[in-house]
Amino acid sequence: MKDLRFMHIADLHLDSPFVGLKQLPPLIFQTMKESTFKALTELVTIAINEDVEFVIIAGDIYDEQTQSIRAQARFIAEMQRLEQADIAVYAVTGNHDYRGNHEVALSLPSNVTLFPSETTTVIHELGDGRSVALHGFSYDRRHIKDRRVDTYVKDKTASYNIGIYHGEELTEGGNYAPFSIDELLAKQFDYWALGHIHKRAVLHKEPMIVYPGNIQGRHRKETGQKGGYLVTLNELKTKLLFKEAAAIVWHECFLEIEADMSLDHLLQKLTEQVDAVRQLQKGQAFLRIVIRSNRKLGKIVQQKINNNEVLERLQDLEQERDDFVWVYQIEQRLNTDVSASWWQEDSAYQTHWLGAINQLKEAQAFNDSIQEMIMQRLARRYIEVPTDSEREQLITEATLLIGQLIAEEGETK
Repeated sequence: MKDLRFMHIADLHLDSPFVGLKQLPPLIFQTMKESTFKALTELVTIAINEDVEFVIIAGDIYDEQTQSIRAQARFIAEMQRLEQADIAVYAVTGNHDYRGNHEVALSLPSNVTLFPSETTTVIHELGDGRSVALHGFSYDRRHIKDRRVDTYVKDKTASYNIGIYHGEELTEGGNYAPFSIDELLAKQFDYWALGHIHKRAVLHKEPMIVYPGNIQGRHRKETGQKGGYLVTLNELKTKLLFKEAAAIVWHECFLEIEADMSLDHLLQKLTEQVDAVRQLQKGQAFLRIVIRSNRKLGKIVQQKINNNEVLERLQDLEQERDDFVWVYQIEQRLNTDVSASWWQEDSAYQTHWLGAINQLKEAQAFNDSIQEMIMQRLARRYIEVPTDSEREQLITEATLLIGQLIAEEGETK
């Protein structure tokens, strides 16, 4: 019996702003502005070339509740390409583009089914006597706190049951249609096409429960290739094949150097790092470089990094390149906490220091310390409460940075 093949994508965030970039050259700025649209075009091309049965879009087609005519028109144009190839599209809205603000939306092509706010089942006929039951709902408001998974019911007459779900995996609480893996498994569906989380992940195999991630990274935390999954499904197994689509890829790399390295040698090493990313990426990238050393860098080198001369030199080399690797930040980091030696004369300081660090390692204390920042209206749009691993990384980086500043202060006395 013929396999069922379809494309699963989510979190397109068309027309999304990019965060953390300043004063880009015109060529790079235009490439960035077009990147989400180019990623969608690439995925549609893949779907057509692979002759898939249908495409699933699991929420957040747009980045904003009120979409520009430009963004809608570009999306519709890609859906029309799929229509011409006789490929159906099944889509839901998410917390960013919820249906409550679609009153002035442009009309979608006839091949696109946009699920309503109530959980609905749509039957897709395969043409050989088999059928696929697709279940889903669209957001009608930004926050949905109830567990919508309870409203999904298997269609026992269909050959396959696929759940489309834009939400977060949480056993308790949550603002985005929370669910647990056990709740999804209890529905006995053949595939769960998830959306909302921007990092791709397979939560369960057989049946597959899958986040494809977003199609284009938008800031430095969304590193690595982005795209969607080509899914092959039959009665025995499910096969996933990730398809890259991002027009620009965000990277972070670490460069170990000697503290006494000359400026010329440093520039050479940095340029080599940029070229290595270019070869790896074979395209366009945004790059953050973390320079690590065991001791403070020389005074001149330190000065040239601090006043952004080194950064600007690397950027000058990339401005007119079609395969640019745009270094947007150079960060310095010591490999060890050099502050300890300055506390030998007064152990009380060290006691307070270590006590403060240990306190921040507690999730509640850490969250309390950043509460004022993340509650600001602008910050809430871009900043989420860090995960446990992110919290540990932030504390480690802050510890080393403060230690370096303490050591520098000690050297000036």
